[in-house]
Amino acid sequence: MPVKRNNPRGSQTRRPVPEAHALGRARHRSRKPVTVSNVEEMPRSRSHARSRSAGRPCAHSALVDARRKRTRRRSFALIVGIAAVVVIAACAVGAFTFFRSTDSNLDLDPSNAKEALVAQKDGEAYYVLMQADLSQADHAEQLPNAWGYELLRIDEGSKTVSMVTIPARLNVRTSDGATRPLDEAHEVDGDAETIRCVADLAEVDISHFVTTDASGIKGIVDAMGGVAMDLESDVDDPRAGWEVVPASAERLNGDQALILLRATNVAGGLDAAFKNRMGFTLCLAEDAADSEGLDFANAVGEASRYIYTDWSASDLLALGGALKPFSDLTIYQCIVPYAASNAQGVDVVLYERQSKSWAAMLERLKAGEDPNAIDSAAESVVPADVTVEVRNGTNTAGAAARLGEMLEGLGYQVLGVGNTDDGTIYPETLIVYTNSASEGAAKAVVADMGSGRVVNGGDFYSSEADIIAIIGQDWMPVD
Repeated sequence: MPVKRNNPRGSQTRRPVPEAHALGRARHRSRKPVTVSNVEEMPRSRSHARSRSAGRPCAHSALVDARRKRTRRRSFALIVGIAAVVVIAACAVGAFTFFRSTDSNLDLDPSNAKEALVAQKDGEAYYVLMQADLSQADHAEQLPNAWGYELLRIDEGSKTVSMVTIPARLNVRTSDGATRPLDEAHEVDGDAETIRCVADLAEVDISHFVTTDASGIKGIVDAMGGVAMDLESDVDDPRAGWEVVPASAERLNGDQALILLRATNVAGGLDAAFKNRMGFTLCLAEDAADSEGLDFANAVGEASRYIYTDWSASDLLALGGALKPFSDLTIYQCIVPYAASNAQGVDVVLYERQSKSWAAMLERLKAGEDPNAIDSAAESVVPADVTVEVRNGTNTAGAAARLGEMLEGLGYQVLGVGNTDDGTIYPETLIVYTNSASEGAAKAVVADMGSGRVVNGGDFYSSEADIIAIIGQDWMPVD
């Protein structure tokens, strides 16, 4: 395109080009200047283009800048993408390592427990057996209930958990046809035998199994920084440990937790000891459930060092998520009804389950209801219509006479007082009825006394009275 003579900038007007210059080395024939407008514009040089840029940016320069910006953005995005991939890969490796390590720790092998487990059904409540060996390795003589057994019914849909404590010395029928206490069942066929015995006792299939021992419990508690638990009174049982666990303790450490779980010489007797165990289990579970996100995963990982179970780490994380928040759970607790079945002394007492009471309790348990539902019949009892026989099952002289006076003061008819004739020292107070029509009366006596456990003693006790009140070592008379 011809170059305009009048350049808008006014600074780049070309001078007339001599003819000789325009035609090369030819001789000059004329001095007449050549009109610039008749000369084709030559391509501008690089230097010329740069000189024009001093006035305004050229299109080429803007394009270069744009390309550079896009390149920088692409480079940044690439770096971010690579970093994200690295982080994801690291998390994946970490998660894989966590689950593999945790699952390896949790693995039940070499236990044969899985042989007796039955797979849970989707959407239905299922049962879990928890077992703890609380025996003391450095003690030749162990406590009679050195093992702990809890049967859990878990209904994730209704967020309901039922806890059933089973006395370790409860007689069960093992697969070899013999009758022996539950804590000896594993001697027949390992953990699988224990699971089968509990399944027969509760008439249910057991889907999961969790087991630990004293060192495991201590390790879990200490790893969690202790367990917060409200105690009604000091725990002072020399056989469980020389330390006295004060009721004022804000958090129990591992050693204190073991003393609490082992102690049976407590106010309220064996039932109170079992309730302490259930309370501890709930407090431990609640502390773990309060952990969120990675903290909960860390709690599972830490716990895997001390427990063994058929559940995997992912199963436990899913369970924790299904049961959260813990405060929304409906929790029921009960103890398998039992009574002493021999007279060999407190340390070797065996127990038989009370069939009638257990059947009623079991029916409510399977229905997801409160196994300890109180019979309203106790509320309608008239003390003057109830006859009571008081027997002293302790070495404390005069205990029967004092309880007899107390019951008479409450309006009951006391037919007689005396000592038990079976030679047994009873660790807890039993309020025994021998006729089902008197069950409500027995419950009324317990409510008025403020202590004692109701027992259906039709198979083991006989009396002309409606109720037999057997004083145990846990009874503390009110002055």
